[in-house]
Amino acid sequence: MLAAVSFLFWYNQSHGDSLQRTMIYFLLGTLPIVVAWSIAETMAWNHDLRRKGLISKGTIFAVRQLPPE
Repeated sequence: MLAAVSFLFWYNQSHGDSLQRTMIYFLLGTLPIVVAWSIAETMAWNHDLRRKGLISKGTIFAVRQLPPE
């Protein structure tokens, strides 16, 4: 994340775009990564819960949610 922000500041300085436009580029570039990461994390979480026998096959829990005991 620090590298991406550093790159954006460098890009903004060298291309002369406004900071708002540069931040829009940043959001458009990182949003798909964040969404894909959260989906992958949720799938891994559910896989582990199924493997341990804590949830059934069709149940889906979010990563920050615990199944009832």
